[in-house]
Amino acid sequence: MSDGSIKERGRALEDEFFAKDDQRKLEALRAKLGAADSEEALAEALGFEAPEVIAKLQSLGVTANSLAALRLIPLVSVAWADGEVQKAESDLLLASAAKAGLAPGSPALMLLESWLQRKPAPALLDTWEAYIRALIPAITDEQGVLLKNNILQSVKDIAAASGGVLGFATTSSSESTVIRRVEEAFQK
Repeated sequence: MSDGSIKERGRALEDEFFAKDDQRKLEALRAKLGAADSEEALAEALGFEAPEVIAKLQSLGVTANSLAALRLIPLVSVAWADGEVQKAESDLLLASAAKAGLAPGSPALMLLESWLQRKPAPALLDTWEAYIRALIPAITDEQGVLLKNNILQSVKDIAAASGGVLGFATTSSSESTVIRRVEEAFQK
């Protein structure tokens, strides 16, 4: 897949991330970040230190906006899997957002907070999956494993945060379905 295709899918991912009714917030965030796609901004959005992954993502034109969406969309999807977001899931998701560099009062964080109140469109996860499928062939297997493991662990943490059913299971079947979708998106 070409670098241009990855950039196009990244833009689509950002657009879905910020939904059409939140276009004003996306434009405000893009203007604010401008050239803030430095290694530091990308590392913060990625949520873990991996200079080789960050360098490759930069070379492919992946932005800090895309990376924030990359990390948070699966988390939001698993939080809503059971039809409502539990307080523990919300708290953990907001902590993940802070770790990804979403500052208090930022358009991205305000959008995330609104997603915790109303479920985003199902197309959001579909767009995320398409973005991952375009990105994975463009990075090394090792880089893909790092990215997959980090995102998958965060998704599992969100799913487990609600405490399971009667304390016996840590994830519901609907949460398990979202986890499988996330995992499958990383397969070449």
